[in-house]
Amino acid sequence: MNESDFHTITDRLVDIVKAAIHLQYADLQTSISKSVFDAVVKLTTLRELRILADYPNYQEPFLNHLAVLNSPLRSLYLSGVDFSETYIPASFLHDRLSHLAPTLEFLDLDDFRIDIFPSSVTTQFTAVRSLKLQATFAPDCDLLSVLVRLFPRLDNTLELGSLYDSVRGDDVPAFRERCQEAQQRHCWSRLNRLACHADTAYLLALRCPIRRMDIQAHLPGATQYFTETLRYYYSTHLNAWISLYRGFGALDGLFPPEVADRLTHLVLFVEVGVHHGCRSRRRNCNVIRSNRIVNRLLGAVKHLRLTHLHIVFYYSVYLPVRNTAPDADSVAHNPSGDSMDLQVIRARFVGAMPTLRYLFLTTCGQTRAGPPRWEFSNEIFSKWFASKAWHVVHDVEDLHLSESESDVGMGSCVELSGEAVERIREREDLQLSRDEEYEVRLCADSMGS
Repeated sequence: MNESDFHTITDRLVDIVKAAIHLQYADLQTSISKSVFDAVVKLTTLRELRILADYPNYQEPFLNHLAVLNSPLRSLYLSGVDFSETYIPASFLHDRLSHLAPTLEFLDLDDFRIDIFPSSVTTQFTAVRSLKLQATFAPDCDLLSVLVRLFPRLDNTLELGSLYDSVRGDDVPAFRERCQEAQQRHCWSRLNRLACHADTAYLLALRCPIRRMDIQAHLPGATQYFTETLRYYYSTHLNAWISLYRGFGALDGLFPPEVADRLTHLVLFVEVGVHHGCRSRRRNCNVIRSNRIVNRLLGAVKHLRLTHLHIVFYYSVYLPVRNTAPDADSVAHNPSGDSMDLQVIRARFVGAMPTLRYLFLTTCGQTRAGPPRWEFSNEIFSKWFASKAWHVVHDVEDLHLSESESDVGMGSCVELSGEAVERIREREDLQLSRDEEYEVRLCADSMGS
């Protein structure tokens, strides 16, 4: 495209934006031409704006355009690519975007830098109900005080990711104490959903009721934070991503006794890394490993009085590779999770947990070459996926299940159809997170797709 063509296209885009007098949604990149951006910020009808910061040289123009945005936005999404180094300071949000405070209900900031003190907050974004942030700040920052002051009526979703890069080691106790003190002055009335890493949930020490928590336990020591968090959080629904790359011991004592009578709905995404090279003479090694995982997991959850349980066993199997690709025998007999018998696992969990009414089980994974640290470049040799779900019959009302036309007795399990599974997962809020769903779909898709 030559320069003349570029100007022609730009002029036409500007004309389109100016003519779109009822436009409510826009999705832009910061590298878009200045004239197009100028036309967008002059609109007064936008309700949702998504901006991708795709080039570092556009940081200042990008912020200047945001500051003069005329539309009463309800949703604002600002994200960036790795090399763009584009961020939104809290001071900019407070000082330059205060005109959005009365209408903005959802805010998603990919890089939110806390550079203000709680005492300096004079403009509050009282309409914000959902907040998704990747926050960066100094270890001595009073983070929660700033967030509560800026967004005092937050009551739907808080998604924060990990605070590990900003708070670790000796800084943890003081940071957590500041969060606790902040809530003595003011705390949110409730949250519908908290989504973050285990260290973040522990550090925030939120005191408000939270209906559902989505917690990831990936980093070293994360399961300790996870367990301590559950001691004082009062949620009925929990989605937990637990990584077992450092062994199955992470499952021991994972759910403290305090949570046994509170938690009713649990989604467990259990991530297992296997790095080995068994051959056909040891084909039972995968069955033994799978049994060990089930034993440890059942021991971790059987004291919970759950009514709904959804477990995904997600495997990454790494085969030793030297100068050649793994042989066919090695590939055929190494997928550990592929040896899991979901019917047997169902019987064990239903037998050990008498309160269960619904059980969803999935096993999936990929076989790769090389150690986990090279995963980004590994060739995938095989994939597998299997999933089943059941309704456990407890009373007379359960005998009239629409999902089954056969006669069933008390205590029996009725396998659910795919349509019923989706309906119940949505109704009971048992869906996987976006990241979990992505990993499962990669395994469910056929090779080469």
